[in-house]
Amino acid sequence: MATESTAKLQVSSSGNVRYIEVPSKDALALQLYLRRHGLHVSPPGPCSANVDTIQLNGTVATELIQGLLDRWK
Repeated sequence: MATESTAKLQVSSSGNVRYIEVPSKDALALQLYLRRHGLHVSPPGPCSANVDTIQLNGTVATELIQGLLDRWK
């Protein structure tokens, strides 16, 4: 079973909103990484204990974003 720090990050959606759930300790670093790759993302916001969400803005294909997540860290 994957732990919080080893769980694979993935793009999720709720209606028209796409987001990534990320451990709070990594949220700012992931936000900066995504922005450096040209993505428009919102600042991390708390989701639950030790988990933040980063909302994805724009029309970049989910597959491309997932590829960036797979290569992060």
